[in-house]
Amino acid sequence: MHLLVYMDKLESFLFSNIYVSTDPSVRVVLWNSLNSYDFSSYPWIIMRDFIAILDSCDKFGDFPFYVNKSVNDFRSFVSNSDLVDLKFSCPNYTWCNNRKFSNRILIID
Repeated sequence: MHLLVYMDKLESFLFSNIYVSTDPSVRVVLWNSLNSYDFSSYPWIIMRDFIAILDSCDKFGDFPFYVNKSVNDFRSFVSNSDLVDLKFSCPNYTWCNNRKFSNRILIID
């Protein structure tokens, strides 16, 4: 879902709320689809559950972090979209269900 949010006459931004499939091949289709849009007219905030992480610091638990195709696909999407990961200062995780993926908010400015 994409929303164009008008704060006032001079400020507006595009907000996208997504929930990504657990199937890696479907995720790639979404990343490619989002990269095909021209969001350069507005700052873009995209958030929800990406079911992917960029780095080992984004995960919780004892499972090891491996850079695999899924991680590289997500990293490519973030890079190609000129998105920036907004880091949390505290707490590191908004919730924990003992899975190795975390929710994320990204913004293009």
